[in-house]
Amino acid sequence: GDYSILVATVGPEDATDKNVFWSSSDPSVATVVQTGFTTAVTAVSSGSVVISATVGGMMATCVVSVQTSPDYIDEYGINHGKGIRIGQLVWAPVNCGYHESDYKYGKLYQWGRKDGQGYEGDADVPELHDGRVSVEEGQDELNANVFFMSSSTNYFTWMLSFDETLWNSGTEESPIKTEYDPCPKGWRVPTNRELKTNYTNKSTWTTNEDGQNGYWFSGPNTYGEKVSRVFLSAAGYRNEKGQSLARGREGHYMSSYVSGSRHDLLNLSTSNVISGNGSTLPIYGLSVRCIRE
Repeated sequence: GDYSILVATVGPEDATDKNVFWSSSDPSVATVVQTGFTTAVTAVSSGSVVISATVGGMMATCVVSVQTSPDYIDEYGINHGKGIRIGQLVWAPVNCGYHESDYKYGKLYQWGRKDGQGYEGDADVPELHDGRVSVEEGQDELNANVFFMSSSTNYFTWMLSFDETLWNSGTEESPIKTEYDPCPKGWRVPTNRELKTNYTNKSTWTTNEDGQNGYWFSGPNTYGEKVSRVFLSAAGYRNEKGQSLARGREGHYMSSYVSGSRHDLLNLSTSNVISGNGSTLPIYGLSVRCIRE
């Protein structure tokens, strides 16, 4: 069901025949739709296929691989489907840690930690412990429901020794998911660049069918109710003192990128949506919306 666009360039400018004929070597793997100089290649089943563009006696080819995409199966074993494709990215249908009855907005994560915690009023709220702790202690299952607060010697991170690779051991251009990434198998925390591509076009501040405030985002596509879109809710956040704040008024979505004492994220509120480059402390508890690897 996923698709990609191929473009053919025909030259020279004064060529007498510029009619492009598109074909697939195996329509059971991927099909093409004839649209002049461009075509949408749509995945049908796993395999490899050759897509050809022919003009007169000239031909250009492209090998396309189709892989089975993973469903978004959350930490409770619930299958939410294959996600929402916007441009070249596939977004999870729900926030990380979401549960229909217990965590309707998803959980809140301190940057770099595997486990998230609830907001006041959720099924469970975290114990509040002073930081800083080692990465091993912060990732220990025994501390899964612990929020590490700031201390007199630390106001920005829960870690004794700051590690910028906890969620991405690669780069912004070539991210590598780590063992501490909270997203399910086959999914990962988006990079800052990927997170930014999603908010190019959006709705006005609105309320979804579940009564949550927030925005619909359509990425590079002009926003409309009939285009592919994803809803990011104003899930609130937890500050360095462990206080739950701003649910229904603000939402803060993290990327895998961090530098020094701050990390990049997407901020949404009743008045606007901004990309907060280096604007937030990793000790805060914020939302995560995963993308497919």
